[in-house]
Amino acid sequence: MTSDQPEQEKAEQPENDFRHRGTFVLRLRNGVSVYAAGSVIVPPLFLLMPLVFAAKAPHPLLALLVMPVPFLSVFLHEVARMEAARRQGMTVRAVLITATGSFMLLDLAGRRHLPWKIGLAGLLANLLAGSLLLLLRLLLNVAWPLPAPAGLLQPFAQPVGLAALSYASLFNLAYGVINLFPAFPTDAGLALHNWITSRLGSRWASRIVGTLGLVGAIISISVLITSAISAFPLLLPPRFRLNWMLFRDSFRTPGSASVATAE
Repeated sequence: MTSDQPEQEKAEQPENDFRHRGTFVLRLRNGVSVYAAGSVIVPPLFLLMPLVFAAKAPHPLLALLVMPVPFLSVFLHEVARMEAARRQGMTVRAVLITATGSFMLLDLAGRRHLPWKIGLAGLLANLLAGSLLLLLRLLLNVAWPLPAPAGLLQPFAQPVGLAALSYASLFNLAYGVINLFPAFPTDAGLALHNWITSRLGSRWASRIVGTLGLVGAIISISVLITSAISAFPLLLPPRFRLNWMLFRDSFRTPGSASVATAE
């Protein structure tokens, strides 16, 4: 009994970390706890900056409709991954949503690597949701035409309900596309890493995905500098430090790089 206690504490440590970082908690019917860090409020505020600098102040209701879109999109992302994990016979223990992404804690059920289907389920859910919302917005265009050919890319210039619909579709599509980039910590990067690991080993997987991540990070930094000059900074994944560590460790000791179920 006593000898098993350290092992139990070790197994519960990641979930305790989730609980510690979570400001709010949502308990799903399947028993999974979804922890939301207080930082989740940052992306909505950041993405609402056009409202502050708009020449014509938008309807206040628009802000209320748009604010929950980022969180709901990430939540949909994680629900799809949970369902994919369940179909693979795995048990999801907890989910953490932060300003920088979402993280899933699960038991691999004897597997050495996370199946690629779980990695792609989330981004496919966002792409599908964004496509359906976009289709609905285009169908409604018959009754409420867009103000200009590029009006869909200017959601705040539309009526309140249609603006929120356009915003939700664009955010889900953008979130899905971002996770298609094969680098850490995106879903496509995780899926690619696991796929290469099963064929060439973890060292080559970390080397290839890390290299792609470094290229993407350099592009992301360039976009950040360019957008910051325009007074609207955009910080996009992948992260340079995480991919550099992955790339660097692949040249040290075999199997030294580890995989996290991020984003």
